[in-house]
Amino acid sequence: MLPLIIALFLSWLPLSPQSVDGQSTSGSSFGSRIAISFDSVTNEEDKRQILAEASEIGIDIIHFTRPDQLTGTNVDDFFLIYQFPDNYTTVNSLRNRSGEIAADIRNSLQALMDQYPDKIISAGLFRFPNEKHPRFSAYAAQIADNIREFSGLPVFYQSALSGDSLHAESFDFTVHTVIPGDQIPTASALFFDPGKNVQESKKTLENLFSHTLDLEESLLIIPADWFQNYVAGNEDYKIIFSEYLKGNLLPFPIPQTPEAPPAIHWNVVFLFLILGSILLHMRFQPVYIQALPRYFFNHSFFLVDVIEHRIRNIFPGVLILLQHSVVTGIILYLTANSLFNERSLSALAHHFPAVFWTSNPFVSLFLTGFIISLVMQIISVLWLHLPNKSLHFFSQTLNLYVWPLHINFLVATILIVFHNQSPGQTLIYFLLASYLIVWFMSFNVAAYDAAKFLEKYSLPYILFTIGLHTLLFVFLIWFAINSPYISEPIQMALTFSS
Repeated sequence: MLPLIIALFLSWLPLSPQSVDGQSTSGSSFGSRIAISFDSVTNEEDKRQILAEASEIGIDIIHFTRPDQLTGTNVDDFFLIYQFPDNYTTVNSLRNRSGEIAADIRNSLQALMDQYPDKIISAGLFRFPNEKHPRFSAYAAQIADNIREFSGLPVFYQSALSGDSLHAESFDFTVHTVIPGDQIPTASALFFDPGKNVQESKKTLENLFSHTLDLEESLLIIPADWFQNYVAGNEDYKIIFSEYLKGNLLPFPIPQTPEAPPAIHWNVVFLFLILGSILLHMRFQPVYIQALPRYFFNHSFFLVDVIEHRIRNIFPGVLILLQHSVVTGIILYLTANSLFNERSLSALAHHFPAVFWTSNPFVSLFLTGFIISLVMQIISVLWLHLPNKSLHFFSQTLNLYVWPLHINFLVATILIVFHNQSPGQTLIYFLLASYLIVWFMSFNVAAYDAAKFLEKYSLPYILFTIGLHTLLFVFLIWFAINSPYISEPIQMALTFSS
């Protein structure tokens, strides 16, 4: 943090904080400073109004991520902190694209230093990188040294972690991100990321004010849109901010939070959906009551029923496929809700945009799980049916495949029941692995049963179904674990939520 402090202090000595009696404080004191982040505002008129209000309060630093954010804006009275817009950077990206990343930062920084001479006081290289990866420091240091040597500016990165962490080698400081509910870190450079609950956000900001005033020098970055909505038009908060910049802490006028309306208890909805669909089966499909226990407890008789085509109705099998697709969505929804926080989901959405295709990440996961499961199950049934000429009816193949999937209804029910009890990661992983194994084995068991229908070529059929399916399953697991494009974003997301 010290290089930023020195740069600011030497650049504009008269802006050192004032004491209560109006006299200047110690000549070496930087005090508590606030920066307005333009990353959240696009309207030019709003920017001008925000800067006018900020300047009146005593704020003299602008934080921005793109050059166009300053277009048409008079920044003569402000210093600038530039943050290169590289979000959720992985170590794999640093390893493969370090030269390209460094060149992009140099080019953008050079243009800004030419346009705003002596205004840029620091450069941020990454926002929310995978800093807990053991190789992050080594690869990031190469870029940090390159940019510092090129620009002569102190360099930093913005951390997504709520706790304290030492900044990586060759970085001058780290900006820690704080959202409502986080433990306030002891770091002196902080980014305030307000939540949807205004009262909770104001309380968090009050705690940040109290924490940073206890430090000899600090920098607090606040989003411009939040500043505009809750500070610029409020005389009480303008006074609070102004006094804070002078080293004084005033209490925040935070109204009592109104009682929130009761929220939807999704666990109850999910449980009702699973159990209710099974009860509907039992009520309207008599064959369901007969076939389900027979599959698990008298399997040979079940196969005879299928071979002789006594179970003719295709509707129960189709409905079970739909149920299992819904359960897949529920599993993904609850697993993500248990393992990831908002930052983690944002990191996953950044790296897997095809999965997170709606504005709500949990809805995206539910729908993606449903669609992928439905497509894969249709492929599985066709895979079992088409090579087997002894399966004359599609309902035969469907009934061989779908009944073991009922075990996953039990797995999902256990996850729903334990979800509100804050289950540990071990239980979540165990249930998720159980779910995948049941789904995997349902195909293999169905293929083994279907092979019994064949009078000849049963071995090639087993190799084409069970053998190929197992190889494909093992390959996909291996690929997911060993591909940095898949495994590292997930590892990073888990780190952010730990």
